[in-house]
Amino acid sequence: DITIDLLGSRVLLRGKVLELTSAEYRLLCLLVRNANRVVTRDTILNELWDSMGNFVDNNTLSVYVRRLREKVETDPSYPEHLLTIRGFGYQWKEVSV
Repeated sequence: DITIDLLGSRVLLRGKVLELTSAEYRLLCLLVRNANRVVTRDTILNELWDSMGNFVDNNTLSVYVRRLREKVETDPSYPEHLLTIRGFGYQWKEVSV
């Protein structure tokens, strides 16, 4: 139910355009590219921000994940796609229909 238009830099959820920030869009693309694999917090920070993690604090990534989850999940409290893997990072889970 989620389509990523890479050329148009937009995301559709059930046919409707999602309003994502640049960071949310890049985070979603990174997780979807690595679907069903755990992406560590360090990997995400290195990919999306500078390699030293400057300009972000420990909670910044968690905030972005929460905001993204609120936009893409039916029930953000019980996510089906954007999962937290405690102690490791995050995973985009493909859900079978």
